[in-house]
Amino acid sequence: MAKKSAHRKALEWIALHPTEFCQGKKVVASLIEANLFDKGRMIAQPDVVFYCTGKEIYIIEYKGNGNGELLQRAQEQLNRAAFWFGKYTDFDSEKIYTKIVVGKDLR
Repeated sequence: MAKKSAHRKALEWIALHPTEFCQGKKVVASLIEANLFDKGRMIAQPDVVFYCTGKEIYIIEYKGNGNGELLQRAQEQLNRAAFWFGKYTDFDSEKIYTKIVVGKDLR
């Protein structure tokens, strides 16, 4: 079995600690690195997605360190993922939340 990367370990930690990222909401499901497709093309792969009671969704993008370019790419990824959930699910766009988590935030 392949050794897990530091990035993957961080994603698994986030997925196991949803209350840290979901404003105390009750989580009913989580996904790690889900592939989101639009018109047959993958448009986003958010790091972690939490489905919560109250029909709320939290989309998390993790960066081990945060410089400007990486954070910009993370925000673009979150925007595409939020678009996808708004288009293909029945989640109200006002209940789709996004967050960038930087490595130091996990300490």
